[in-house]
Amino acid sequence: MFPVGMSFVILPLQARYTGTCTGTSRNGRRFLLNNLEYERTGGTRRDLIDHIITASFFIPSVAEAMYTDPTTRILLPSEGEVESAIPTTFDDNPFEGLDKTSFSRLDQAPDSVFYRDPRFTEHADDNAVQTMTRFIANDVLKQNDSVLDLCSSWTSHIDKDTVQKLSLQRVAGLGMNEEELKANTALNDYNVVDLNAKPNVQLPYGDSSFNVVLCQLSIDYLIHPLNVMKEVGRVLKPGGKFVVLFSNRLFITKAVGLWTGKDDLDHVYTVGR
Repeated sequence: MFPVGMSFVILPLQARYTGTCTGTSRNGRRFLLNNLEYERTGGTRRDLIDHIITASFFIPSVAEAMYTDPTTRILLPSEGEVESAIPTTFDDNPFEGLDKTSFSRLDQAPDSVFYRDPRFTEHADDNAVQTMTRFIANDVLKQNDSVLDLCSSWTSHIDKDTVQKLSLQRVAGLGMNEEELKANTALNDYNVVDLNAKPNVQLPYGDSSFNVVLCQLSIDYLIHPLNVMKEVGRVLKPGGKFVVLFSNRLFITKAVGLWTGKDDLDHVYTVGR
């Protein structure tokens, strides 16, 4: 799997790269799973508004260290290359100068139509799912955390043992299909919300409600990403984390043009911004 994503510079959310997990699926194909984690570090609402767009958009060149997987023929980054793609300075708006096609999709129909029928299937292979589940349990969640699973479905990759062991106070889900959300045993509560329905999206939660916000395998479908990330900053508690997990599997007709037109390191760079 290769990294795909978008990134937003929201001042109270400080990004840091926390690792790349590689492995081999049951059919022998390698996957690459990347994680970007954001920590809320404080800052006023004015700071947030003043700095919401303070990144530069940059298309990194294809590094010589990249190699082609002999089985899949997919170009994969080498060790350390993903981490080096994370920006260290934030100067300009990463989306400045982009035309409307950057956030348009091949399927422009409302998402409520696309997600009307439940899909009780994983959107990554077994090894990737196990890697995400372990990572969330061992490296992300802490004792007594309150968690929001953004763009949730029938699974949050949080098992019952983790909920009990860490005495999680709350696991809330926000997604598009009610049947899937009802089937998610990790959730204490859920809301059906289309984050793409209108630009001025508002998450149905109070300020500083969660220690952790997760966004798993879905960042590439948001057409108003800056607005959503601003809301994530609002609902996170001071010191909270926003964790984005992404791979190269996607519904190609629903991913935004900015996502589908870039390669692995471009995606990581954009998410890191």
